[in-house]
Amino acid sequence: MSRFDKTGPATAHLIQDSSQRERRDDPTPDVRVLLETLLNSARALSNEPALSHALKSMDQIPALEAKIRRQEAQEEVAKSARQQALDDYASQRDNWKAEKQQFQSKVETLEKCLLQEKSKVESLEANGEQQSRKISSLEESLAKSSLNEHGSQKKIQGLIKAIESERQKCITLDKELGQSTTKAAQAHSERDEIKKAYEKAQNQANSYRVELDTAASLTVPIVEDPSVIDGMETMWRRAASVVCSTFYGNVNLSDPKTKAFWATYEQKSGLSDALPLPQSNSEAAVQMRCVAILAYLARIFVRELLHPNYLLPNESNIRELLTRQAYENPSKATAFRASLQALLPAAQEEALDERTEIACNIGFHQLETSGVFLMRNQAKASQDELEKVPLTARVGRGHSKQQRVRAQRPSAGMSHGQASIASQSFLDSRAGHD
Repeated sequence: MSRFDKTGPATAHLIQDSSQRERRDDPTPDVRVLLETLLNSARALSNEPALSHALKSMDQIPALEAKIRRQEAQEEVAKSARQQALDDYASQRDNWKAEKQQFQSKVETLEKCLLQEKSKVESLEANGEQQSRKISSLEESLAKSSLNEHGSQKKIQGLIKAIESERQKCITLDKELGQSTTKAAQAHSERDEIKKAYEKAQNQANSYRVELDTAASLTVPIVEDPSVIDGMETMWRRAASVVCSTFYGNVNLSDPKTKAFWATYEQKSGLSDALPLPQSNSEAAVQMRCVAILAYLARIFVRELLHPNYLLPNESNIRELLTRQAYENPSKATAFRASLQALLPAAQEEALDERTEIACNIGFHQLETSGVFLMRNQAKASQDELEKVPLTARVGRGHSKQQRVRAQRPSAGMSHGQASIASQSFLDSRAGHD
């Protein structure tokens, strides 16, 4: 009896069982065990104390929001103070300009008066000298006329009156000169006062500039963008839809409640490898991060373990043979997979272990670079949990192997020869389609 004859009943039973499962669109026991292992590992990962503690210690969103609100309030106060300082400075600057213009016009007027008084003093001094010369001339004339006193008495009296008149004029000129000198001194004093007032106004303007600089320094720059807070809820809703649609699109769980839960969040916008995860430890953020871990691991496990029909290495001749048979007869792919599992269980087990190891490594790398972890110790906890997956999966496959051993007993409805003929017909590329 050939090797196919020895394994015929088991193969036929597996083929029949696989065909029935495909018709029900139900995952195989190995797939179900692997998915349960994945979910348990991801659940254990989300409950890891180091990860939970790290997530709870990273609650920055409320503090960030309060900080931004405080900065906005400080910014409003600073803007108000700065605007008030600008208004005060503009008003004082206009007043100062008007006072300065008044001071300048007053100084110009006083300087003109001073020049006029100076010219008047000079004119009075010149008149005084002229009168002095006249007096001297009259005195000389008087001295000369004294020789002829009797003959020119009337002339002498006239000269005396003229001299007295000139003396009165000199006294008047002296008084006017004193008054002009006093006015000039007052003009000098007023000019000094104007200079002092100008310096005071200049110092006041400088103090206004200092107050303006101080008000400008009160401005608190907002480092964080408030739109981060405003868009956080939108980002969480986007994360939930993308993560859940990704998980639901890749894994077809048999649990109706689970399917209904994921279907609620399913989106038609397509799948995404980059998930916009919130960087906080709020309840919604923790849930999104745990869902993202499940989604990433599910995508890697589905791609590496569940999608391939054959888990043997590519260089395996049997894998190449069955792959070619499946390509030529697509409807028999399930039967070829069942035949491979029944014919080479040890090689299949070894290949499945290797692929599980590879999937865990790829999954850890994907999680490490995807941004689902906020701290390095969280990635370490993830790696520790993923290292347990192959061992757990091996235990689950051992349980599944016991089920396969019980399933290899010939069924009552098919004889040993009929099972052998059915097995060879499914392995023969010349056989017809199902």
